[in-house]
Amino acid sequence: MRTVTLLLLVSCLVAACAKPMTLSDFRFRCRFADSSSGSFDNLSGCNYQLQENVCREYANVLSQQYLSRDECIQGCRNVQRSFSLQATPMGCQSYLNRTRTICEQYCRQNYQ
Repeated sequence: MRTVTLLLLVSCLVAACAKPMTLSDFRFRCRFADSSSGSFDNLSGCNYQLQENVCREYANVLSQQYLSRDECIQGCRNVQRSFSLQATPMGCQSYLNRTRTICEQYCRQNYQ
């Protein structure tokens, strides 16, 4: 029992030391975002150019400084909204949702 308690304590300490996502990490995760949700989206329908534009726009939003986490998250949601009409007919709404989630994760890790 004592060993288990010690292992749990060490695990919690290590998890607390995790570094926040960097902009470079975000760019990688955005470019290779895949929604394995079993949706009807066709990732191949999300052409390379659209994916590049989406990731570039998110990176532009994240490269700005915000006063709060909520402002950063709102920036992510604005990007999703701006590409939504373009992405839906191509069958890649799920990709857009997934990349927004990654953007919001960046905000949550980098702003209090």
